[in-house]
Parts: sequence; structure tokens; C-alpha cells
Amino acid sequence: MKKAVLFLLGCLIQITMFAQDQVNAEPVPTGMNANGKIWVVMAVCITILAGLLFFMVRVDRKLSKLEK
Repeated sequence: MKKAVLFLLGCLIQITMFAQDQVNAEPVPTGMNANGKIWVVMAVCITILAGLLFFMVRVDRKLSKLEK
């Protein structure tokens, strides 16, 4: 069992070493980042989070008013 774990660990270490070969290479944009649509996704996510925050603040104020 110990030998199998060490073998798998050694294989994983080698895989990560080979993955580090192109450290200085420029990443090629793919998917939504290539078309610039990632900014649309980010804007939608930020809008949704801002709406949730606004809703939570409003509900908190109403609850505080009811508690008084």
C-alpha cells in the first residue's frame, strides 16, 4: 500500500513538473475571454450581487422598523 501511494505521488509530481514547461508563454484567450464576453458576464454577476445587497439592506431596515 505504501509503495502504491509513493508511486502515485511520484507520478503526480512528474506531471506537475511537465506542466510548468511553458511558464513564459503568453496565454491564448479562449471561450468567452477571446470574444470579450467575459465582461458581460462579470457585469451581470455584479448587477445581481448589487441587487441582492440592496434587497437585504431594505429588508433589514423594514425589520428594524417593525422591531421598534
